[in-house]
Amino acid sequence: MIDRLKYCCLLAVSLTIIAGVTQGRAETHSDSGPSMKPSPLTCHLKIDSSEITDEPVIVLFELHNQGGKELEILRYFTPIEGILGAIFQVDFRGQALEYRGPMVKRRAPGEHDWLTLAPGVSHAASNEIGAAWDVGKPGKYSLQLVHDIQYRSAGNNEPLYVPAKDCGTINFSVTN
Repeated sequence: MIDRLKYCCLLAVSLTIIAGVTQGRAETHSDSGPSMKPSPLTCHLKIDSSEITDEPVIVLFELHNQGGKELEILRYFTPIEGILGAIFQVDFRGQALEYRGPMVKRRAPGEHDWLTLAPGVSHAASNEIGAAWDVGKPGKYSLQLVHDIQYRSAGNNEPLYVPAKDCGTINFSVTN
């Protein structure tokens, strides 16, 4: 009887310890779980038509501040500053295309390198990608942003990020 009681107590303690460790792990990884607050900054990539014939391929990049505070977005490595580096991953028939545009070396960002977005305000930038990637061959293409978007709350220098994948992927075809 005493051995059975010791066994039950030992089992209860072990299960309590295991439950605590498991709960600790869940809390440790909660930054990627559903309890994470959504970013006040959203982004989207768009294209006018998924079928392009004898016209430039123009990508529209949109940012929207859906939060209640003013946000400052770093222009570097985003379509806001134009195509000054390999800011997009462009694939043709599943194969990455080589970037052939300008490569700009940047200094540490100054105040003019940040775009200010008031609450509820959007900003859009369009870029023609044909000069930087060979998108003239007939076939299927996909495009996505490469770099995460860095931003901060106005008056706070702590960097925050929107993952590049959150902007989505554009699929389009070029025909003759």
